[in-house]
Amino acid sequence: MTLVNAAVVGLANFVFIFLKAFQQRNVAFLHYWWVVPTSFAMATVEIFVIGTVAVQAAATDGSTFIEMVDALWPLVVACGLGGGTGAVSSMWVHTKIHKRKSQPMSDEDQKMMDELLVAKRRGRPNE
Repeated sequence: MTLVNAAVVGLANFVFIFLKAFQQRNVAFLHYWWVVPTSFAMATVEIFVIGTVAVQAAATDGSTFIEMVDALWPLVVACGLGGGTGAVSSMWVHTKIHKRKSQPMSDEDQKMMDELLVAKRRGRPNE
């Protein structure tokens, strides 16, 4: 297990978690046209990450769980860092790509909000 292998897996996991978080936001905000391409990208990176970790695990000399964990801890750190930063980055990028323009409140909605605030200040239940 080399540092380069751990860095490659960390970068791949960054991309994978970035895509997973991006996909969650696509679904939550009903961005239908982004769902299928994002799914294909997720599948590609997920297979790479799982395959690389499996190859590294098979290459360890450890016969016990503790020996395997000892040999693979750099992958755990790389995947954790890559995943965390991927999720945060995805949230930021998705917000920038799908920036919603705030729409002004209609006069009717504003009047209703004002009435609710006045009623709340007076201690009356919502009407």
